[in-house]
Amino acid sequence: MSKTYIFDIETFANTFSLVAVDKEGEEWKEFVIFEDDRLRQAQDLFYFFYEKPKFIGYNNLGFDGQVIEEIYNKEIIDGREIYRIASEIIATRDSHDLPYRPWDFQFKHLDLMAMNNYSIYGKPTSLKWLEFSMRRNKILDMPKHHTSFLTESDIDDLIRYNKEDVKSTFDFYQRCQKAIDMRTVLVNKYNDEMIFNQPNSSIGEKIVLYTYSQYTGVPVKKLKTKYTKRKEIAVKDIILPYIKFDTPILKSVKEDFERLVLKADSSGKMVFKNVYENVIQFQDMTVTYALGGIHGCVSSGIFRSDDKYIIRSYDVKGMYPNLAKANGFYPAHLGPEFVEVYKIIGEERDKHPKGSELNKAYKESDNSVYGKSNSRTNNFLKDPQYTVQTTINGQLVLTMLGERLSQLGEFIMWNTDGGEIIIPRELEEEYDRICAEWSEMTGVTLEHDSYETMWVRDVNNYIAKYTNGKVKRKGFFKIYEDYTLDQNPSGLIIPEAIQAYFLEGKDPSTTILEWDNIHDFCYGIKGSGSEQFEYWLLDIQDNIIQNIDKRKERALRYYCSKDGVQIMKFYRDGKKDGNLESVANTKGLKIKLLMNIADHGATVYRKVRKGVYETRYEDLDYDYYIREAWKWIHVIENKQTTEEEE
Repeated sequence: MSKTYIFDIETFANTFSLVAVDKEGEEWKEFVIFEDDRLRQAQDLFYFFYEKPKFIGYNNLGFDGQVIEEIYNKEIIDGREIYRIASEIIATRDSHDLPYRPWDFQFKHLDLMAMNNYSIYGKPTSLKWLEFSMRRNKILDMPKHHTSFLTESDIDDLIRYNKEDVKSTFDFYQRCQKAIDMRTVLVNKYNDEMIFNQPNSSIGEKIVLYTYSQYTGVPVKKLKTKYTKRKEIAVKDIILPYIKFDTPILKSVKEDFERLVLKADSSGKMVFKNVYENVIQFQDMTVTYALGGIHGCVSSGIFRSDDKYIIRSYDVKGMYPNLAKANGFYPAHLGPEFVEVYKIIGEERDKHPKGSELNKAYKESDNSVYGKSNSRTNNFLKDPQYTVQTTINGQLVLTMLGERLSQLGEFIMWNTDGGEIIIPRELEEEYDRICAEWSEMTGVTLEHDSYETMWVRDVNNYIAKYTNGKVKRKGFFKIYEDYTLDQNPSGLIIPEAIQAYFLEGKDPSTTILEWDNIHDFCYGIKGSGSEQFEYWLLDIQDNIIQNIDKRKERALRYYCSKDGVQIMKFYRDGKKDGNLESVANTKGLKIKLLMNIADHGATVYRKVRKGVYETRYEDLDYDYYIREAWKWIHVIENKQTTEEEE
């Protein structure tokens, strides 16, 4: 039985290396082909290949797997020839032009990048960025460019770097276990191994495809050729007939939508982004309507429940899919049968516990219909009218609910699938009655919560404490546990300090000075991964540049330092060629790189003697982090920052 290995390869002008570890993390394999196999390791590599191992990697369908297929199939044992092939693969812009499609591989692959949609076609995320977002102590890049000719003395460094990448991939693999388990169940159910390497949205689309085929008897192959193309969409023809308003300003919102006629661009594609916006004032909120959704919010502030008033929150359960099911929306080429198929998928989702991987899979299936209905590429769910029929009606039915509830109290915010409102406690029964009537009319279900307090910057940035004590954080106020690995968990000591201030009454300076995890002080920035730009670290003394450290890493980690350097971005290609620009949010700041955290780990303080500790980072600019925390606090409290806090 073939074993499964987590692996990574490196290619240089005259050298190839492959490092792998079995999925238990116990057995390591290391191979190097240096020039014309001067180190005589090619034979061992081919013996390894003959065992037909299964591989788990990061971008292995797009690169690593492509290279080892070429080595294996063409029996290449020259590092220079391998580099030539690797360079051609890197230069291939379209995945369809790669030497091997997923079904062509001799070796079986699980590609963690493809599975998580972290490629350039989804949410571009390099392995180096994952090292930052996973908070690995080392973010290691080879000190030499891949075009370099290595010497035998470089081999140890090459293996050390290659091995570190495998460790990072192994770490990420362990975090993906539940998602892999879910795919295993679906692969067995649908007998489709391609599911292993597809992101959730594509799996969701496949579930719809297979379910529709089974329900209607239309072959999958035939379904894949179907889609609906639109030259124009008259919005007045797709608005639900029961949508009505009493308030003049809200009547005008509907009328403005009804005048809208959407047209395809010169390429025949319907473009919905940034083509429509309508801003109104409703109560104390500024509300924005667009084709993709609605959002509105009062000015920043603190909102509390008390003995007389309560903050009620409502969200539509599965807003887009459930609105479509309840009101009979479907892509035109799939007909009304699609609505029944959609309901079957929803019923299947409800069989699995909320938060479970299979529940997530069927949730993705629900959401994929909307997401794929105006995809760039033709697919069997494509019908742009379905897209806007869902989003526009969604906004309008929520506005209907908002109009009715506005009679009871004052809104704090609206968003694409719900809202928050302060009402007298004595009107809660009336609130519940209005919500129930609205649900019966629209066919969708509302989920309800109550907040003790909300600290609001705007609709996208707030902290909310539920009456049961749990805390919800959005936008800037998110802490590490709230982030996904493709996002940027930078400078999180600031939201940690803000949260401690609002929830515990703790001074931000106390929180920040006592904090003992250096990762929360760190920021990450992404490199280009190509020759487009590089980062320059400028050592400036008395307004004179003393030294320039040029960095080409794919990710940099740094903290704000009292005696560090300034960081700039220097462009080497394109329209900005030769430009030197400030990096976002670093203008005037001094920073220090922290690519390798020492063996003591992430702790900021070390014990000197009993009861006495000293910082490992004497240059850490605590004042900067404290100032930033106070800025956000004062925005919410509607205060000016004092000189002392500056």
